Amino acid sequence: MRNDELSIQSMNFAVSVINLAKDNGFHSETHGLPENFGGSVSIEYASGEKISFSNNQQPILSPNTGLCIKELFSEAMKGEKVSLPDVSDLCEI
Repeated sequence: MRNDELSIQSMNFAVSVINLAKDNGFHSETHGLPENFGGSVSIEYASGEKISFSNNQQPILSPNTGLCIKELFSEAMKGEKVSLPDVSDLCEI
């Protein structure tokens, strides 16, 4: 099994175990709170299905969940490295 396939399976497993879909569609915003307080989750599958939720009043993931996701991405980044194109002379998008 390729590393990227393993990573996708790991992420799907994490989404299931953490039960990220339970808050799908819930978005809460309280005006006056500092920007980037709380958090948001946005997951889009190749099939077009989406899971998204946000709340700027409090953290939306537990510290353990954050560590689990960090580990998944750390493992995924151990795979093949791909160089990004040089865009230093880009003037307009």
